[in-house]
Amino acid sequence: MSQFYLRPLKKSDAERMLSWMKDSAVTQYLFLDGNSKTIADMWKFIADAEDETRHLHRAISSEDGQYYGTVSLKNIDHENREAEFAITLHPEAMGSGAAQTASREILRIAFTQLKLTRVYLNVIEKNIRAVRLYEGLGFCYKYTTQICFKGNNAENLRWYEIDSDRIFNREDMIDLDARTRRPNRRIPAPSGR
Repeated sequence: MSQFYLRPLKKSDAERMLSWMKDSAVTQYLFLDGNSKTIADMWKFIADAEDETRHLHRAISSEDGQYYGTVSLKNIDHENREAEFAITLHPEAMGSGAAQTASREILRIAFTQLKLTRVYLNVIEKNIRAVRLYEGLGFCYKYTTQICFKGNNAENLRWYEIDSDRIFNREDMIDLDARTRRPNRRIPAPSGR
């Protein structure tokens, strides 16, 4: 299995970014019309990502630098110390552990570097894979709203949040002594102890 880490987005990521946007299996639960996007839209998104005032977007990358998705903290509110979480993977990364690794690292950044106290997200209830990921990371379900989504009348939108107290009490979640920007790679304790 490949190891993944986060890095700033690069212009060379645009082609693979556009490819997942055109994949209906990837975008079926996203609030975006990927079919209307162009390579120029990707270049603009990547250029705009350099301004990290309100949004922090990171490429999910393999050790050889290959782009496998984007993980983000959006709508960063420093006054209220909160942000919205988002993640999307290229189809090649699905089931690889990339989502969990990237999510843990962006949450570490949120709570230790940005000093946020709360990260929230919303997800279409039918997106079972995402719901399992978020709950496994420690996000707590808060409530459900109904929305009109991609022409369907009433889809359930689940809202989750995780706060700094909850995350710092999860030993499996955050390594506060991380010395690199790469995700936590814990060494298992020796057996027999």
